[in-house]
Amino acid sequence: MTEPTTLYITAADLDENNVYVGTADVTDWIGRIEIAANLGWVRFSGGLRASFSIRAMPGSGIDAGEGIDAVWGIKAGWGIKAGSGIKAGWGIKAKWISSGLRIFAGLCNWRLPTAEEMQIRAELRSGTIAFGEHVPPAEQVPA
Repeated sequence: MTEPTTLYITAADLDENNVYVGTADVTDWIGRIEIAANLGWVRFSGGLRASFSIRAMPGSGIDAGEGIDAVWGIKAGWGIKAGSGIKAGWGIKAKWISSGLRIFAGLCNWRLPTAEEMQIRAELRSGTIAFGEHVPPAEQVPA
């Protein structure tokens, strides 16, 4: 299997309001999306979708005007905010998440997901968990 392409988002890809203005199409990226550390809230005016995973390093969070979708998992150093839904194949990890609609974790469609892949490990600020298991911060075991 070929290693997927990784899109690295840095401060150079953001405008003065921390909105992504890079040239890559992040609404349907084929590969991984990785957001550099210590950027604060990185905002996407539309949706954010990766065919593999989306990860924001420590000190960075994801704020999408529409939905966030990763075929594998979504992980953020801070929080994850989506105007509509959040969907991940292999779990969601963040300090907190907020969704305008529903949240799905463990949507692995080629096999049954493991219990860990179905976990939403974050404080839930808004949204409805439609699929997956919520693991609130008080119940999380340090790694």
